[in-house]
Parts: sequence; structure tokens; C-alpha cells
Amino acid sequence: MNRRYIFFGILFFLILFFIFGNISWKNKIVRSVNIFLSGNFFNDELNALKSENQALKAQILELNNKVIPLKSDAVIGQVFSSYPFNNKNLLSINVGENQGIKELMPVTLEGYTLVGQISKVFKNYSLVKTIFSPDWQIPVRIGEKKIPALLVGGPNLKLTMIVNDKPIFENQPIFAASQDLPYGLNIGAVTDVQNNSDTGVFQEANIDLDYDFDNLTELSVLLWTAD
Repeated sequence: MNRRYIFFGILFFLILFFIFGNISWKNKIVRSVNIFLSGNFFNDELNALKSENQALKAQILELNNKVIPLKSDAVIGQVFSSYPFNNKNLLSINVGENQGIKELMPVTLEGYTLVGQISKVFKNYSLVKTIFSPDWQIPVRIGEKKIPALLVGGPNLKLTMIVNDKPIFENQPIFAASQDLPYGLNIGAVTDVQNNSDTGVFQEANIDLDYDFDNLTELSVLLWTAD
């Protein structure tokens, strides 16, 4: 059959559908087309893929390096908007004392990726101190050989105190190794390795996160304490 006839046949069917079809379905189709054309479709898909990639990376890290984060119950909290005064140092979420939240509990993305810790608890909401806080410092480990380093918070996250003869390279995974947190929580990946020390003894590196901080809308608070 001629392709032209097929094309016009489909076009004719769509015209009939929009004239006589169910209104709710037509609205759904129109809304989907608008989302697609606006570009939000691609943003939503990209964020979803990043989250899935983050969880998969954490699971692969567990298998390859025998890094087993302590599995614990979690409470899901929605992130309050701070727009237009976005502050990476501190987040507010809609769960608190009434939901079993306590200070210093780890706050994660989907239970695997460390975002911060609970810093203050109220009845029905809590404040989260994030890894971007200037006074945030925790010991971490890097890659399959679990090389020790110090994560220093701030606007630009850094890895410091990495012994110079250790094989650090880009895209190695970074995970938490602090006694104040469940061992093995994913943080990100190594990028921009440098030797900036005056003595040449230590290396430094930046950190590449697999998520967009400004688009965080839901976080998991692990019901875990160091006690």
C-alpha cells in the first residue's frame, strides 16, 4: 500500500478522534504535547534517570567493594521551597518529632546518597544541614581500594588529605566513612584531581554529584543514630 495513503489515513483518523473523541483523552494528549514542547518532559526524564543512576552506582559499589550501608527504616520528607532565596547550606523538610525524627539522623536521596544530617527538629518539620555547609567535614573513602580522604563542605565541595602516592583519578566513587553516619552512603565521584599542597604530600580533588541540588523535592531521613 502506498505510504501516502497510510499517512493520510492516520491523519484522517486523528481528525475524527479530536472531533468526536473522549474529551478527557484529548486533554491528556494536548497536555502531553505541551509538556513535550516546553522542554519539561526532557528535564523530568533527565532527573529521573539521574536518580536511578545514583541508586545503581551505590548498589554496584556495595557489590564490588563489599561496602554495605546499614539498611534502616526511613521517613520520606518533602523539601520546602526557599525560592527565590535558595540556600544550599540548609534545607527544611515537612517531617519532625511527630514522625520520629531526631537530630543528627542522616538525610539521603532515595536512601543511598548522603545529602546532610538533621540539625534541628520541630513538631512537624526539621532543618537539614547539608554537605554544602562550610563547617561540614567528614572522613570518606574513595574507590575500590577505599582510599581515605576528608570531605570539606562549602559552595565547592572538596576532597583533601589524600596521600600523594594513592591512585586517585576521575569518576572514582566516594562514600561516607564517618562513625556518625551509616558506613558506605554514596556521596559522588572524583573530579579535577590536583596536587596543591606546598609539601607535595597530599592531593586534592573536587566532587561531582549525580543530582541537581536545586531540584531536590523529596528526601529520605534514615531512622538511624550513632548511639
